[in-house]
Amino acid sequence: MKKTFLLGALGYGLLEILWRGYTHWSMLLTGGACLCGMRRICRSNKGILHLAARCAVLITAAELGVGLLVNRKKQVWDYSRLRGNLSGQICPQYSALWFALSLPIVLYYKRKKRRGAL
Repeated sequence: MKKTFLLGALGYGLLEILWRGYTHWSMLLTGGACLCGMRRICRSNKGILHLAARCAVLITAAELGVGLLVNRKKQVWDYSRLRGNLSGQICPQYSALWFALSLPIVLYYKRKKRRGAL
């Protein structure tokens, strides 16, 4: 689980740096926690699209929680200009992106599960 958390932290941080040019330490913790949760979600026997949707909801909920606790004070991100946003913390566009980015992770964990390694 420690490796999963570290991989999620580094992956999320790197993704943000590539996308926006910077990140915040809170996003590293969020990324680590999200990947651990995604791994747990992928233990289910549900279909790939169902699991990716659940993972996207998990990430969106984590962003909302961190946004309300950290982002309102630090202004790490601001989605208030995007349509359908909730208090500038989350928006449907990024939830859709999280869904798309979850697909390869779900496929990876489903493969590991079939091999008995998850």
